[in-house]
Amino acid sequence: YRGGIARLAATNPAALGTVKLDTESPASRAYLAYLDQEQQTLLSTMAQALGRPITPLYQYKYAYNGLAVTLTAKEAEQVAALPGVRQVQQEVTRTIETDAGPAWIGASTLWDGTATGGQPGTRGEGIVVGVIDTGINSDHPSFADVGPVDGYNHTNPRGQFYGVCPPTPIPIIGNPPCNDKLIGMYDFTGTLPEDDNGHGSHTASTAAGNVVNATINAPTITLVRQLSGVAPHANIIAYKACTTTPAIGTCVSPSLVAAIDQATADGVDVINYSIGGGSTDPWTDADGQAFLGARDAGVFVATSAGNSGPGSETIGSPADAPWLLSVGASTHNRSFRNALINMTGGTGSPPSDMAGLGVTTGYGPASIVYAGDYGDPLCSTAFPAGTWSGEIVVCDRGVSGRVLKGENVKAGGAGGFVLANDAANGDSLVADAHVLPAVHISYDDGVLLKAWLASGSGHQATIAGTTTTLNAADGDIMAGFSSRGANPSVPSILKPDIVAPGVDILAAINSTLPPASSPEYGVLSGTSMSSPHAAGAAALLRALHPEWSPAELQSAMMMTSLTASVRKEDGLRAADPFDRGAGRLDLTQAARAGLVLDESRADYEAANPADGGDPTTLNLASLAHGDCIGSCSWTRVFSSTLSSSVTWTVVISASDNLGLTVSPSSFTLAPGASRPVVITATVGGLPVGQWAFGEVTLRSSNSTIPDAHLPVAVLPGGTPYMVTIDTGSDLGSTTVPYSSTLAIEDFSATNRYGLIRGQHTTRLVNQDPTPLEPYDSDEGTFFVTVTVPSGAKFLHAAIVETLAQDLDLYVGRDQDGDKAPDASEQVCDSATSAALERCQLSSPAAGTYWIRVQNWLGPGPMNVKLETAVIPGTDFNNMTITGPDNVPATQPFDITIAWNEPAMTAGEVWFGMAELGSLPGRTDVGVLLVKINRLPDNTTPTATATATAAEPTVTQPPSTTETPTRTVTGTRTATATIGASQTPTATGTRTATATQGAGTPIPTATRTRTATATQGAGTPIPTVTGTRTAVPSASVTATLPRLFLPLTNR
Repeated sequence: YRGGIARLAATNPAALGTVKLDTESPASRAYLAYLDQEQQTLLSTMAQALGRPITPLYQYKYAYNGLAVTLTAKEAEQVAALPGVRQVQQEVTRTIETDAGPAWIGASTLWDGTATGGQPGTRGEGIVVGVIDTGINSDHPSFADVGPVDGYNHTNPRGQFYGVCPPTPIPIIGNPPCNDKLIGMYDFTGTLPEDDNGHGSHTASTAAGNVVNATINAPTITLVRQLSGVAPHANIIAYKACTTTPAIGTCVSPSLVAAIDQATADGVDVINYSIGGGSTDPWTDADGQAFLGARDAGVFVATSAGNSGPGSETIGSPADAPWLLSVGASTHNRSFRNALINMTGGTGSPPSDMAGLGVTTGYGPASIVYAGDYGDPLCSTAFPAGTWSGEIVVCDRGVSGRVLKGENVKAGGAGGFVLANDAANGDSLVADAHVLPAVHISYDDGVLLKAWLASGSGHQATIAGTTTTLNAADGDIMAGFSSRGANPSVPSILKPDIVAPGVDILAAINSTLPPASSPEYGVLSGTSMSSPHAAGAAALLRALHPEWSPAELQSAMMMTSLTASVRKEDGLRAADPFDRGAGRLDLTQAARAGLVLDESRADYEAANPADGGDPTTLNLASLAHGDCIGSCSWTRVFSSTLSSSVTWTVVISASDNLGLTVSPSSFTLAPGASRPVVITATVGGLPVGQWAFGEVTLRSSNSTIPDAHLPVAVLPGGTPYMVTIDTGSDLGSTTVPYSSTLAIEDFSATNRYGLIRGQHTTRLVNQDPTPLEPYDSDEGTFFVTVTVPSGAKFLHAAIVETLAQDLDLYVGRDQDGDKAPDASEQVCDSATSAALERCQLSSPAAGTYWIRVQNWLGPGPMNVKLETAVIPGTDFNNMTITGPDNVPATQPFDITIAWNEPAMTAGEVWFGMAELGSLPGRTDVGVLLVKINRLPDNTTPTATATATAAEPTVTQPPSTTETPTRTVTGTRTATATIGASQTPTATGTRTATATQGAGTPIPTATRTRTATATQGAGTPIPTVTGTRTAVPSASVTATLPRLFLPLTNR
């Protein structure tokens, strides 16, 4: 609370000049009482409006001002119209996402004080880490009061316990659940706070677990290792918000927000949140907004980037938010090596030994066979008993779980198991503890192995068994599963921020019920494992620098990270900022950072693109721009942490033809001083629509001060320009107007793709009875699939004909092999209150895509015509594009599009694309999309041109060519602001620029929507204005979901 209410003093740390929120201050107590009164008043108003009592599931007051309640769809619509309700949001579901790790990131140099800049060393003493997850294994030695190896006797820095801990313990068998290490446990799931999954114990022990000697009892082997959390002397509070029902790792948003709110109230220093879902709008997501409140209260939050890599634009949510540290996964230097060796038989020379991973005993020699010869190459179901008699069985990766495949072949009598990687994962391997001797090998080795098995007979091999190695060459390799940029929701915010060890991480797991017969440990992989490395690192840094804000702490971690050693998943190519963000976390440097960057809540809120904000203005330790036309710039304000004046000099590195300049190129900062620096990128010589990368480094005049670097990612503009040609001839030409911010010296359109025939699919679709749940069933929806080949340039999906009032369109990339829609696979949605929706993806990753149409509002069966096309990276020589030479910049000119395709027939639609350049070999002018509607013969050709607002694999904004003036009824996500009229006939005008990720417009009043886009490298397309009227409502289903009621915050 920043002040402004009579007789209520501000509590906000920034307003008071402090770092953390004091929830026990008199001002905080007074404001909390005020919030409670306001919420109770709203509950009474709701009860009166609905004619029944309303009991909240949760009341949020610290990180988020709101309520969680249970309502019907009709009731939600009524509540959305009540004064004081800012938004009604339906419950959503998210999912859960150390021996060598701490040393690899340099934690030991902060433990012993060698890299603390002269301060005493720290292991996190006095710092409280909050872990929101699946609970915690409370009797595990990783969380004991006295460390079992170093003998450290923890002190409770708060002098009190939290949650279910004494003096109000819960009935758990064995020792009391809390101690001076584990000072708090909460449950927000209706179960016990004990970990029933293992994920929460693993993340908690990785961040702040004690030093322990661990015995790993894998199904076929026993290993002994010494483990430690990154901040082993920090204290822990566990917040259980995820359960095993209805599925393992289910985390529903009311519980998650309640946990965030409670952790903020408890004043934890750091939160680890290894939880996420598909990328959405961080300015509207409940947990994203709650974390903005937590940051404002002085809490540092680390979250997992997601496990949907290595494809581009797979960052999840809330990892897409600029106020969180989003952590991707890379390897450390410890490997559980295994191998397939001593192969004999077959035709010709057998393959050489194949190195791999796997935590199992050895096996063999034994006969080796391929499961594909037994009808199931993926080993996705259990084989009948007696299928084999001790053979080693080779299975392909994909669809089903890696360990499950081993279980399935063991059921059929296999004695060993080889997991051959799929192409998408390449050389990215995982050291799973399998139920039988097993080894995971690379894709290339798998291809070679299967080719050998297809030749001759008598094939035999041996699984070598696990050996534990420490080899620096094995570290800093990107995990294949780690989600990559660009940021789908906000391309101008670079994600991930950083990477940390997340592959084969050994840490505590759960027991069935404490006390366990022996401590449990497990090897897990995922960005869930990398995030707690960063959370533990933040705990150490907060102990050393309690004066740093969460934003400053994050910037120190990012600007001092390692970049040169980080490689892509193949272990060969250098990783780029979309793989590793700023770089790999390096605690040998972070505590001595000489520069930091800070940012305020007000600026985060003002940067919301849906409200006309510009995310590039945020003072972040990265530089990204999702639509850089000609040139673009960022301003960053650097602050000195040093006790003496230091001069900083700029060093630039960038990809070919990306120009980077910094002003000033050198500057001196006095102790505690700040100054702005302007960074400008020039992209005129770069291909439009292809990201370019660079790095800006600030080098200190004092060699003992670490360099500070910021990664750069720029997408040369601008909006693709789409020409639609209606013609009655297979051969013809037409001219269209164009202009460019660049001077045309020698017009070039040599990079042409297509023309290819598009597809039309017409279906009869009923209205969806649960319109706010497009994935709950097939009722009221239909979908088609398309195959996108490698190197494809464009995917187009559009609803082109219907009488329905409101249809929505969703596009996703099939990742589980079922060729069916799944919310977690979604890469684009067009869900406005119009019917003719469109999704377009530039340079989509290869794979199978599903395209789902939902009848959101259209009584009775309605015909819907869907148009799809995939433009491959091939020129079929049936289209040419020409233009004039020597055209000054910004001067309009005509380009001629000619086509010659005898296969065209009336009723078809054809698509092509060209990259236009100011000189041959360049693609710096823009991207031209061509759509040809083949009409009956002899129809005179006509052409229209629009900007498509397409970006590479992103959630698209509403089309700028949508039908104007459409009245919509029914429930719909709404934002209701205090004092705003809530009636369907209300009037008012809102002008908004159509921006990527804008999502569904606010349907609280008649509004005018003005969208301006640009063609090629610059000239605005004529403004398109449309007016729509809609009824305010809420995101609900016809069942009784739990809903968020975010209230007006101050």
